[in-house]
Parts: sequence; structure tokens; C-alpha cells
Amino acid sequence: MNMCFSKEPAATEIEQEYWRLVEQKDWHVAVHCGKVDTNTHGSGFPVGKSEPFSRHGWNLTVLPNNTGSILRHLGAVPEEKKLDKVVHTLLQANGTPGLEMLESNVMISPEVLCKEGIKVHRTVQQSGQFVVCFPGSFVSKVCCGYNVSETVHFATTQWTSMGFKTAKEMKRRHIPKPFSMEKLLYQIATAEAKKENGSALSTISALLGELRDTELRQRRQLYEAGLHSSARYGSHDSSSSGVDGKKKPRKWQLETSERRCQICQHLCYLSMVVQENENVVFCLECALRHVEKQKSCRGLKLMYRYDEEQIISLVNQICGKVTGKNGTVENGISKPTPKRGPRKRATVDVPSSRLSSSSSSKSASS
Repeated sequence: MNMCFSKEPAATEIEQEYWRLVEQKDWHVAVHCGKVDTNTHGSGFPVGKSEPFSRHGWNLTVLPNNTGSILRHLGAVPEEKKLDKVVHTLLQANGTPGLEMLESNVMISPEVLCKEGIKVHRTVQQSGQFVVCFPGSFVSKVCCGYNVSETVHFATTQWTSMGFKTAKEMKRRHIPKPFSMEKLLYQIATAEAKKENGSALSTISALLGELRDTELRQRRQLYEAGLHSSARYGSHDSSSSGVDGKKKPRKWQLETSERRCQICQHLCYLSMVVQENENVVFCLECALRHVEKQKSCRGLKLMYRYDEEQIISLVNQICGKVTGKNGTVENGISKPTPKRGPRKRATVDVPSSRLSSSSSSKSASS
């Protein structure tokens, strides 16, 4: 800071000078920064069981896996570097255990953005404060000195619809996703169904229904195109032969890590089509295009995690639980039970003779 300011500058002055240097380019300025994996090198937040706030919900070592974040269903939280391309689709918490650090991003002046009609909001993060970046927002940071910060990603159940749309868009644009949205939805469904969590199941039921329809339709189209060879993940394939001429079973080890489609980079979780001789993987959509282009299914095999009956059963189970919680379900969308009107009192015609006799008996008893 001494090379730019004669005295300790305010945050506004630093920001103005920063963008002046970026736009005018009259000085050569080197910015030194680094990014480390806190799982390996340690976090600035307390992690020891005996330390205060080690299990607090806003401790960034706890936040991604707390009960409100659906990313916990993926097991280990994806590394920061793998989430850079979809940072604008996830909730992001940036906390300073004492300091903050500049991250490398494309540098566009706020003035340029404003001239193009893009809304820009500015905030100053002080030591010890958190900044939460919501989905759909892009973040640029200006460092005001030697600082360190930590950033994690988390997602609530309400995020799943946006995440589902984003996953489809990334597939269309051939951008690798950091994790499988299909896997996340199925993991949520399996875990929350056991807990009878009607709110979470209601949110994902329509998405599961769409996944089911797409998956089964594409499997059917591949079968009609002539792809009749298939096997389940983890099952043995007895079609390969050993050196002695005997058939040697081969086991498909795809349980722990999903394979990417070589065309669109989609992470294949529910199923994939493999070209065994070439060690090539296609998602079902790209496999259909490949078959259409080659006019043949030779050498292709469909690998699947769940069969058709299991997929239908899971979706029906989820929709059934949503029905039991919220009323009726149509196309995976819950409808509340209609409100009842005021109850009418039952009326009975009583002869006047009985009324007079009952009133006389009451007066006599009194």
C-alpha cells in the first residue's frame, strides 16, 4: 500500500485506485495470492471438540455438512477448485476467522457493468464477518491488505430446481459438472424418505419424475435402435475370454466414481453406454446420436445402476409419501387438502307434546 498511498487509506480509496490501475494500465502491478485446500492445510476456524464454536452452524468446517445443506448427501464436500465453474449456482459463504484474501477473477470495472445496465451492489467485509452470495450472483473482490479468507459452498432443498436446470444447461454446453445432480437427487430421496421429511420430498418429487421419464424413454429408444446388450454396475460380464480360451468374467467397478460422457462431459450416474473395445463412455442422449450416426450398435453395452422397476418404485414411493403429508399429488406437485366449510348442526323434529312434558318434569324436579 505504501507505493500508492502516503497514509493509511480507506476502503473506498483503495477500490478507486485499484480500478484506475486496471483501466489505465499505466503501472505494472503484481498481486500475490494463493489458494490452499483447508482439508489438507488446516482451517482458521476451530475444529477441536473441546474448542468453543467448533460445532457451531456458521463454522465453515461444519456448514457444508449441517442438516440444512443438501450437499451433505454427497458425502465428502466437493473441493473448492472443482466448484469454480458453478459458483453462481450455489450458495456461497465467505467468512473471515480474522482476515480476508483476494481471489482471482475476470476484472470488469463496476462502472462498465453499470453502463451496460447490470446492477452492482457493494459491501465492505470487516474482520470476523460473513458474506453469503446467493445463486445467480457473480462476485468480484478487492483486497485491502494482507488478508486470508475461507470460502465454502452449501445448498438448501429449495436450490434443487435451479441446480437441476443449471445441470441441464451445462450438459448442453459440454461443461463438466463438479458432481452428479442425478446422484444428489437420488441420495436425497433415499435419505429423506426414511425420515419422512415431507417438505424435502415435495420439492424433489417433480424433478425425480422428470429424471425417470427421460431415463426410461432413452433406454427404450436405444433398445428399439438395436442395443440389447446390458449389465448392471458391479455385475460380472462373462462375454470376455481369457488367454486359455475360457470365458473370463469381468467386473464393472463403477460404484464409487462416475464416468464422464466423452461428448458432453456429463457425469453418468443412473446409466451409461460403453464402447468396450475403445474404453469410451457415452451418456444415453449422446449414445442415441452416436447410434444414429453410425447406423449400428455394434460393440456398445448399456450399463445401469437401477433397473426400470427400481426407478419407478422409488419415484412412486416418494410421491406416495408426499401425498400422505400434503394431500394429493399430480405430476409430482403436491396439492393441499381443500378446506372444509363450517359444520352444520344436526336438527331433529321433536313433537310439542314431548317438549311440554319435559319442561314440566324439569319444573317439578326444581
